[in-house]
Amino acid sequence: MSSFGWTTYGSSGSGNGQFASPGGFAVDSLGRIYIADTGNNRIVRIDSIAGTNFISYGTAGNGVGQFNSPDGIAIDAAGRIYVADFGNNRIVRMNDITGTGWLTYGNGTIFQSPTAIAFDSTGRIYVANYNGHRLTRIDNMTGAGLVNFGSGGSGVNQFNQLSDVKISSTDQIFLVDRLNSRIVRINDMSGSGWTTYGSDACKHWSPRRRQTD
Repeated sequence: MSSFGWTTYGSSGSGNGQFASPGGFAVDSLGRIYIADTGNNRIVRIDSIAGTNFISYGTAGNGVGQFNSPDGIAIDAAGRIYVADFGNNRIVRMNDITGTGWLTYGNGTIFQSPTAIAFDSTGRIYVANYNGHRLTRIDNMTGAGLVNFGSGGSGVNQFNQLSDVKISSTDQIFLVDRLNSRIVRINDMSGSGWTTYGSDACKHWSPRRRQTD
């Protein structure tokens, strides 16, 4: 069986056209592709899957312009870049790929290994806390209106390493509950409409992400 349209880009390494365990990607309104290059502690933008105009930003660390295993990446309606800075327990917002307007929010109490970011129809920010086993919502980068949902476990309103979050056009929340081997849908941050799909068919595998302090 042939794979029509199969296209790949990238190889292992730290140079142009290379990645180290990329974690997530996003596409802006112009069709440009943004990649969280996790192992290289940077983010990358390319114009297309051909890799044209490869641009990278970031180095290892916890200061301005630095990341520690950046994982999730998202683009808001204004074209600003948001990064889930996994190892630094924070989220980062930049105006563009040059890092202008660098702004961070969070610490190890608010976020525990954030892996993904999404926005609802009003622009509120949702963050999946991988090792915190919960979803966090804030109104904006000041942290106003902070609300958490979820705790560790495998029951209703519980997660075991929450790894991704997406928001539908009707603002329903979809979550990847990694070690519980399921996806979850809720209507809002109260957990109403809790619905799951999937089961644990394989108990003996290693999670991709590491634990952090």
